[in-house]
Amino acid sequence: MSQRINKDALMLDLIRVTNLLGHAPSYEEMREHGEYSPPSFRRHLGPNWKDVKARVGWKPTDDLSEWSIDSLTPEDGGWLAGIADGEGCFALAKPPASSGYGLSKSFSPVFCVSQRIDNLTILAQMRTLWDIPQKILVWRRIEGRRKGNKESDSAKLELRNVPMAATRIIPTFERYPLRGRKQHEFELFREAVLLLWARHQPGGRSNLGYTPAEAERLWELHYLLRYAKKQAFLPPNIAQLSDRNSFSIDPDEL
Repeated sequence: MSQRINKDALMLDLIRVTNLLGHAPSYEEMREHGEYSPPSFRRHLGPNWKDVKARVGWKPTDDLSEWSIDSLTPEDGGWLAGIADGEGCFALAKPPASSGYGLSKSFSPVFCVSQRIDNLTILAQMRTLWDIPQKILVWRRIEGRRKGNKESDSAKLELRNVPMAATRIIPTFERYPLRGRKQHEFELFREAVLLLWARHQPGGRSNLGYTPAEAERLWELHYLLRYAKKQAFLPPNIAQLSDRNSFSIDPDEL
C-alpha cells in the first residue's frame, strides 16, 4: 500500500525547487527537480499548475491589454525593427527530453538581442518600449576577450514568454517589418507563436498534449528556424521553405 503524501511535504519540496531555480518552477522543471510527481502537486495544491505556482508567490503576467501597438511611435517602431534586424535572433526552443512534450510550455518561442556591456541602455530601452515586466526576462552576461583596455563583454536580453511574444513582438514587426533574412525568420517565428498562443485562449488546450498535427508542425518550425540561421540566403517564398513536399530537413545535419 502506497504511503499517503503529506501536503506539508509537498510544500517543502515546492519551496526547495523554487529556491534552487530562483523562480516558481514549471511543470517540466518540477518533474526534473522535485521529489514528487507534478500530478501530486496538482492534486493536493492545485487544481491547475498556476495555482501550484501561486503557493510560492507566482503571479500571472501583468494585464496584457494595458499595452497597445499604438503606444509605439513610428520612430520607436522603426528603431526596434532596426535593432532586431542587426542584433536580433528568432528561435523555437525544443522540449526538454524529460517533458514528454505534453504541455504548451514544452516548446518555447525565443526572441533575443545581444549588445556589448557598454550598450546595456539599448536593452533597457527595448524592455521599456514593450512594457515587459523585468521578472519574465532572462538577462545573461557573456564574457568576452579583452583587447587592451577595451571592454568586450556582452549581455543578452532573452524573452521566452508566449503571451508577451504574441502581444508585443508579433504586432511590432507586423507594423514595422524587418528586412532581408530576418523577415523570413520572423515569419516562421510568428507561426509558432500564434500556434502556441491559441492554446492559451479560452477553450484552448494549454494543459493538454499537442495534437499530432501541432507536434509535427512545431518540430518542423524548430528545424526550419535552425536551418535559416545557417544559410546566407533564403528563398523569398516562405510557403515553399515550409512545405515538406518541396523542402526536407535532416535533423542529423543540423
